[in-house]
Amino acid sequence: MNNPNEKASAATPAQLPKVLITGASGFIGSHLAGYALANGYDVYACVRASSSRAYLQDARIHCIELPLSDAGQLTASLQRLKAAHGRFDYVIHTAGIISATDRSQFDRINFGFTKQLADSLIAAGMTPKKFIYLSSLSAFGSGDGVLKRPIRHDDVPHPNTAYGKSKLKAEEYLFSLPAFPFVILRPTGVYGPRDKGYLSYIKMINNGFVPFLGRRPQYITFIHVNDLAEAVFAACASPLSRRAYFIADNEVYTTRQFAAIIKKQLGKKRLLTVSFPLWFVKAVFYTVGRLAGWFGFASAVNADKYNILCARSWICDTAPLRADLHFTPRYRLDDALKDIIETYRKDGWL
Repeated sequence: MNNPNEKASAATPAQLPKVLITGASGFIGSHLAGYALANGYDVYACVRASSSRAYLQDARIHCIELPLSDAGQLTASLQRLKAAHGRFDYVIHTAGIISATDRSQFDRINFGFTKQLADSLIAAGMTPKKFIYLSSLSAFGSGDGVLKRPIRHDDVPHPNTAYGKSKLKAEEYLFSLPAFPFVILRPTGVYGPRDKGYLSYIKMINNGFVPFLGRRPQYITFIHVNDLAEAVFAACASPLSRRAYFIADNEVYTTRQFAAIIKKQLGKKRLLTVSFPLWFVKAVFYTVGRLAGWFGFASAVNADKYNILCARSWICDTAPLRADLHFTPRYRLDDALKDIIETYRKDGWL
């Protein structure tokens, strides 16, 4: 496939394969939209009225609103779209939440919206050639930090967060739909331009401070958003369906190695490092998360986040993905972070 910066095919919109991307205004969704345009797709971006469209400025993008929270209205909306524009060839579902004021919101949105979208596509006669669901490695829970054995597809899932449980529930529902053509991708930590997930950590290191949680090593994995986009559209093109894959760049880092890479790319000479005992981190995260819930706002510091951060291993087996989709990641963390940090500085984020 083409580089996202290259020009798209000269085919007319009526001839281009149609792709619907939910959550298209977000970090991952907006990159998928750009990638789809560059590779000859007619892009329909599902966004909320309140969402920023800063990264969806290309006039070829059809920005639409879909009532994902209401199955009846969603089916009617899809039927109207079908009458006006025809069927979608592909649906890429990235819409969801990673933090919430109440744990039940994870189930309502991450599971509920996925169920309603799949059901409504079927009811409206809009079943696509492929439905791509962006799940998460958290749907399986963390791996063994002592043996460093990769999480495999035949393992029994044991998600230890409300977020991960909601993602697993959505996966199980898709598998329950007979003959529905889906591929599930479970990415590890996704990074790239526009991402704010790792920004606060990079800011801390830029300010000369880096915290470590616990004394035992933590093993972490990553995938660049452009490599993720490559895998998503490889899954669209593949004849395979009703499969699920872990996706990472096949490299494993400790948190200390990750911090050292950021330090190097920031050009920092010295860092103040502090190791916090897990009991202390747990007390802080649980307390802040509970207070945030009481006051009605979502905080990134919460019990779920503690369970993710304290896990000793996020290593996963990507061999099936590489074999089935012929996927080879192109981005390495060290080089990519240099460009991302430059982008952060240019945008005034750092």
